[in-house]
Amino acid sequence: MAHKNVKQAWREMMEGNALTVRARIVERMNKGEVPPSVTLPESKAEFPKLLFLDTNIWVALSQTHHGVKQRLGVSAATTAIREAVKARRLVLPITATNLDEATKHADAEERKRRARFMVDLSGNFSCLSPVVVRDHEIDRAVEKHILRDEKLPSIRPYLVHWGLAGVRGHRIRIFDADRKNAPFVEQLGNEPDMSAMLLAFGLDSDFHAEAGATEADLLDTVNKARSTDGHVPVLERMSDAFFYVLTRPNNYTRRIMFALMKRGVSEQVYADLIADRARLDDFAEDLHERYIWATLWFERDRSANDKPALNDARDGSFLGQAIAYGNIVLTEKRWAHLANKTKIAQRYGTTVLSRVDDLPDLLTQEGCI
Repeated sequence: MAHKNVKQAWREMMEGNALTVRARIVERMNKGEVPPSVTLPESKAEFPKLLFLDTNIWVALSQTHHGVKQRLGVSAATTAIREAVKARRLVLPITATNLDEATKHADAEERKRRARFMVDLSGNFSCLSPVVVRDHEIDRAVEKHILRDEKLPSIRPYLVHWGLAGVRGHRIRIFDADRKNAPFVEQLGNEPDMSAMLLAFGLDSDFHAEAGATEADLLDTVNKARSTDGHVPVLERMSDAFFYVLTRPNNYTRRIMFALMKRGVSEQVYADLIADRARLDDFAEDLHERYIWATLWFERDRSANDKPALNDARDGSFLGQAIAYGNIVLTEKRWAHLANKTKIAQRYGTTVLSRVDDLPDLLTQEGCI
């Protein structure tokens, strides 16, 4: 849902700037150049490395950059990121969760300042929507565990894109009558100016109210489940949870059926997998985003003092993607603790931190600066 003032915001942002943006795109097209792009290596040992920032980290960096708060460690981290990105040794994408949370601040001017900072520091790169990644993971799991014939490539090299069109899983649609202008319009949609506008005004209060209601329902469900089986060992609880998810009508099973149908395979082969709990558990482990999310949530539930919070669903979505595909993740202290305690971060070869001040030394150790 677009922000109620999105048209007004767009006009204000583009006033005095529209001709500059147009000239920038036309010049690029006349030269036969394409917008910037990044292809990540399949191996996390190679460069560029991939850094994910939780929204609270983005806020801290932006506040220090704009002089709202002064912290030498945060300023040093920003400088280190810029050096590593400039050297093409590091990629810092904006995520779907970052986009959702960036638009929640009540002060429109603060949203605009933060949005411009995020676009600038990230180089206008973003990460594919977790929904897109989820579907790819399902397709790969079907090939590996059901068809025993892996043909799909890893998604990591295609994870990061210039602009924000991919972050919400959308493609820009061009009417047939407008095909001659399609390349221009597509590039316009991913220009830094458009990205900043989306980060500031792309989602409105109605969207956040609806999302909040959904999260509240989920929180109620989580609390009920926690009260009845929170004491169950994590692996056992995860097995039961994935059995439920993968045997009920939902986005996961619909995508599995679609993948089988597309390949001309009978649904019976999936029924055979469901009947074998060990095979089903192996299948679930390759649904990386969801598997990581569940690992963190169920370990959280083992502590009576660590209560589920309303924003945990967004955190889970962010961390599932970040830990699965990133090299370094900066997040809240509680999640960093759980990611390291469960060794899920180690399993995926990812370093998860909560202290921004530690980032410069880590980037040096990783060879990014």
